[in-house]
Amino acid sequence: DTGDEERALVFSREAVRLDAGFPPGQFYLGMALWKSGDASNALVHLQTAVQLAQGNSVYQYNLGKFLLEHGKPDESVAYFNAALADNPDFAEAHNALGKAFLKLGKTKEAVDYLSQAVALKPTDPHFRYDLGTILLDTGNLDEAVAQLSMAVKLKPDFAPPQQNLAIAFAQKGNLSEAIVHFAKAAELQPDDVSIRFNFGLALLNNHQPAAAAAQFLAELRLAPGQTAAHFRLAQALQQQNQLAAAISHYRQALRLTPNFPEAEKALDEIFVAHPELR
Repeated sequence: DTGDEERALVFSREAVRLDAGFPPGQFYLGMALWKSGDASNALVHLQTAVQLAQGNSVYQYNLGKFLLEHGKPDESVAYFNAALADNPDFAEAHNALGKAFLKLGKTKEAVDYLSQAVALKPTDPHFRYDLGTILLDTGNLDEAVAQLSMAVKLKPDFAPPQQNLAIAFAQKGNLSEAIVHFAKAAELQPDDVSIRFNFGLALLNNHQPAAAAAQFLAELRLAPGQTAAHFRLAQALQQQNQLAAAISHYRQALRLTPNFPEAEKALDEIFVAHPELR
């Protein structure tokens, strides 16, 4: 609530004015400024709180989160480590440190810390999602499915793990399961173009061209000018023998991306078989 945020900012400013050496005042002012979008001043007060209250894991963690969110994962690592030194069972700090290592390209370390967060808080769907996503990205499909399945079990209305679980099943060749989870993701986030495209692709690969076409059309309504969507829609229409419409979308794909050999080849094949459609 905007009013609550404004009041928090006023009260924390007053607390710091009355006693600049009061760590909670500095901390809550930093957090309020962060929420208000005043990043530079937020950083000053969060750093002051950490300096005043040595060994406060919550302050260390939030300063690390601020730095990570503002593109400084290398600096954030030290604060997450400090938070864990004071509180080794701080699951959120393990998770955040895993994300920082992921940003730094240190995948093994990222998996280790994300796994520790899940071990400490196994019922947190966001931790399961974060771990499942990196496992998916690194090709550990069975482990990814296990984590993402638990994430959607814990929070069925959480769209991102629904989508990533669908992608994992698709990569495993289990299109029927993939389609179930893409459908749920699309229901939860109907305006997400990536969900629409991936859902359509799974349907197309599962020999359901009419259903696939509906997803690609929905994507193009949301974001016109998507080359891949025009191309896949053309394929879905061609499979239904709607050749004139397929030709139109192949041509649209080529207008958007002139160097597109697959679209050129598909058009040539149609025209060889049906020269009257040129």
